[in-house]
Amino acid sequence: MSKSDARKSLTPQELELRIIRARRRFKAIVRLVIANKPWLEDIEDEQLTENVKRNVQLLIKKRAKKGLLTLQQKSILCKPAAARTEAERLLLYRIIGGLKCFRKYPENVKMQLAAVSYFLYYGSNRTIVRQNHEAHALYFLLGGEVIVSISTWDPVIKETVTTNVGTMVAGSMFGEVSLMHDIPRTATITTATPCELLCVKKADFDIVLKASVKQQWLEIQKAMSKFEYFDNLSETAVREYCIYSKIKPYFRDQSIIGDGQGVSSAAYFILKGKCRIIEHLLVSKTYNKNGRKIYTLYEPEVIQKDESTIILDEKKQSCVSLTSQPKKSIFPSSIIQTATSYTSKKCTRTCAIKRKTTTEPCEGDGDSVSAYSQTSSRRMRLSLRPSKTNSIEDERRSRLSKSEPVDAVPAMNDEPFPTSLTNLPDNVETHFMQVCILSERACFGLGENMRRRRIVAMSDTVECLLIPRYWLFQNDNTNLWTRIQQYLDTNIPSTQTVFKEFLNQRKWLRNRKKLVQDIIKKPPVTAFYDIPYSIRINEDLRLDT
Repeated sequence: MSKSDARKSLTPQELELRIIRARRRFKAIVRLVIANKPWLEDIEDEQLTENVKRNVQLLIKKRAKKGLLTLQQKSILCKPAAARTEAERLLLYRIIGGLKCFRKYPENVKMQLAAVSYFLYYGSNRTIVRQNHEAHALYFLLGGEVIVSISTWDPVIKETVTTNVGTMVAGSMFGEVSLMHDIPRTATITTATPCELLCVKKADFDIVLKASVKQQWLEIQKAMSKFEYFDNLSETAVREYCIYSKIKPYFRDQSIIGDGQGVSSAAYFILKGKCRIIEHLLVSKTYNKNGRKIYTLYEPEVIQKDESTIILDEKKQSCVSLTSQPKKSIFPSSIIQTATSYTSKKCTRTCAIKRKTTTEPCEGDGDSVSAYSQTSSRRMRLSLRPSKTNSIEDERRSRLSKSEPVDAVPAMNDEPFPTSLTNLPDNVETHFMQVCILSERACFGLGENMRRRRIVAMSDTVECLLIPRYWLFQNDNTNLWTRIQQYLDTNIPSTQTVFKEFLNQRKWLRNRKKLVQDIIKKPPVTAFYDIPYSIRINEDLRLDT
């Protein structure tokens, strides 16, 4: 039977339904094209022709980059997985394997992901995932920004309150929790800007990614089991910690925090190896009447916003007068550009630099001492490893009062020094001092004082567990992390203590040099006749006249 005969055999109602379905399919295709119009308008590079004027226009035309993927690659990702050829899968593997969100997976997983991933595009204010809905896919964010929000029931106002808990940017992954545990969505994801995503369906996730993600979570759970702080966590809390945490390795002499390295908003837990805290001191060097050196601590002073303009101008003028002559900065370029500056828990403050000296001078000899001497090799060593048997008990016995709930967690900001610090007076030196050593199962980055300090890996291999600090304090019902922060601030030597150790080392260098010189200057008190007679016979020693 031909198509015309089949159409004639349809009843009027069936014919009407057929026409309606065709119209709906056409409208769906039109809406799909309109929704994907921004990336469909991205044309490929045009070839040069014999038309000179057109070639010039093509060469000088500037096109904004639409995303990480080209139009050809996006077209391949829109095709059904079964319809993709082997060459297309290999092309996607080479492109997708280098993306940030896929770098942590092994090569075989990347190859399988390239074969089952699909490209999606959403405009602004589009809901991708809705809370309490059933999970059907996993998403990788290639470009744009999304907002994570959670809806909770407020018993006071008897309404559902929606709270924005954070944002995600390119390179993030979401949707794996519901797929792993087969539970409804735990949050709502809404696009803040136009976003490009890669989607992996639930069936493909179970085959390709479930084992890999589960292995990563097991590694994080094993790492958390080394610390007794996480012993009483619920299954839901452990699952959330696994989502937000990661394990990162470091090598010897690699900066973990400071020098522009590290995640300033994360707390670090040492799983393997040792680290050292290094502080650089700004020391002012002057000479007394006898020509001996006097060291004083040069401390930049922070000026509050509410100070009068006259005082602020006077302090700025005094700073300029100290640095009016052209001087060569004593900081290495890497230190100037990447050194750590301290941001207090208070609001942003207007800063100026003023010379501020301490009352602890140290007299040294007339010989100059190198600013980058190796005095940090013999320093105080303090192991801050929290013992499983007595660490928590000591904290409980301490007389630290329980502080108020933390509203804003203090953060370390890896920012360059202010410009005025690079124009220090000639008599100011910088010395790098080892403050203490952090051993296995120690923690840092909880908000302790890290002003002009950096943490460097000391062992050949160091592994750290990184957990967002805001998440720790947000779930700190027993005020544990605040007490640990106070414990670190109390036991890690302060800047004044480090400076006193610096003075003691300088005194020891002076005394050692003086002792050696005194021994060399003294005439020998021994003579030939002080050698035992038996040795003189055996060695056939003769007295030279």
